[in-house]
Amino acid sequence: ARARLGAAISPLQAGDVAAARPALEALANDTAFAKALRAESAYHLAVIAKDAAQFPEATRWTEAVLATDPEGMWAQRALQLRGSLPVNPAPAAATPAPASASGAPAATSDAAVSFPAAK
Repeated sequence: ARARLGAAISPLQAGDVAAARPALEALANDTAFAKALRAESAYHLAVIAKDAAQFPEATRWTEAVLATDPEGMWAQRALQLRGSLPVNPAPAAATPAPASASGAPAATSDAAVSFPAAK
């Protein structure tokens, strides 16, 4: 079982995420596989997703780690990883501002509110 995990992680260590991902997914979802090794597979998938800025996917895999082996070593790592993920990640592409009734773009600003000077 450990050899199967090593074979799945080997391409990841060589930088071949595309080859590692399906093998890790198969192991993480194989209920016949030891829970600690399934949790480790899910953790590596969470890291892959985080590195690709796929934060909802990373969250899903950290939750899989916690559900699979909540008392294991990988659960602690998954909690740390989940804590490093953005709460409300920015959308991948900028959304244009809606047009106002006049057809001009609506004014938007991230600046702080300003108050008139005291007289």
